Amino acid sequence: MSKNKRKGDERLNKKEIEQVISGLLMEIIEQHPPFQWVLTIEAFDHPYKVGKISYDYSGEVKPMTREEFEEIVSNLGEKEWYSSKLEELLSSIHINRWTATYISNYGRHWVNYMDLLLEKFNEWKYNNFQFYDEDGNEINEGLEIELDEILDDFIENSSHEIYAKKISKKWFDGTKRKISTF
Repeated sequence: MSKNKRKGDERLNKKEIEQVISGLLMEIIEQHPPFQWVLTIEAFDHPYKVGKISYDYSGEVKPMTREEFEEIVSNLGEKEWYSSKLEELLSSIHINRWTATYISNYGRHWVNYMDLLLEKFNEWKYNNFQFYDEDGNEINEGLEIELDEILDDFIENSSHEIYAKKISKKWFDGTKRKISTF
């Protein structure tokens, strides 16, 4: 294990970790053009029943327009299943990448900004803190839980506005659309 990894015996500074999270989110916005998920229904031959057609409802993504982005931002807070407007914003903006779901009729999950933030935060967390010993035994579950709670608090209590403005400025300001499909 790296000698410079913190073992958690030091007190965590919540503000510093929130700054790291904000920085990770800004990097995601800088590096990943926003895409809009669109429902498509794709027919395919059923793998086990000859002559039967099945359907996949994974949809596809297309480069997001300024109007689509503005509509997402103006409707934030209307969906009850999100803990905050920031979570809704990050979950509504996809990138041109998917992961396999292994779920019937929904084979692809299109990656969104929220997925990327969780991925990047976990990378940062495991690179900077020691949760397991050399044998793979958990040595600091409490620290991991505390870090995850800081991320959850950040998502629930941070304003979406600065990130929406960053997305708008980076990807929609100017005369030409900056997003390519490649």
